[in-house]
Amino acid sequence: MNRFAMPPQSSPLRPVSRRWVWYFLLLAVMSAAAITLPIIYNISLQLRPEELASARQRWKANGPRDYDLQFQEKITEHGESSDSEWVVKVRDGKVTVVTCDGETLPAADYPDLTVDGQFAVIEKGLQLDLATGVRRNYATAAFDLGDGHPTHYVRRVRGSGDRLEWNVNLKKPAEDDSTEKR
Repeated sequence: MNRFAMPPQSSPLRPVSRRWVWYFLLLAVMSAAAITLPIIYNISLQLRPEELASARQRWKANGPRDYDLQFQEKITEHGESSDSEWVVKVRDGKVTVVTCDGETLPAADYPDLTVDGQFAVIEKGLQLDLATGVRRNYATAAFDLGDGHPTHYVRRVRGSGDRLEWNVNLKKPAEDDSTEKR
């Protein structure tokens, strides 16, 4: 061993990098945002009773007494789904013609297939949800800005998979609806 050999030189101490802490902190914040934002968004879509009341007021003030109501109804109950296409002619506020999937049905059996009847179904669903006192089921609706009729409605019962969806199209009847074409 050489007595005159110099001891090995150590490199200057580098500061310990803490970039990994910032990476995982950013990852945690982004994960929390990914969980929270959809919840906030879905809650903002929930139908509130005052929205329904406002739409119903617009319908009473501006809704026609004569109209053709066409809506697609999708129902899921106990895991089974069904789709129906309804066409309802309403004259002077009363159902006169009903067809479901192209089959004509007796109008007297379906007096509630009107816009007022749809409002009643939506209101009943809201009342059931609010009466339970627990976190309510998911219900959302879109209403026409002019006359207030529902254009889209979805109600899903929490925990069961049961679901009702309407896509609604309201048309004013043709001028010569009641007269025969010559």
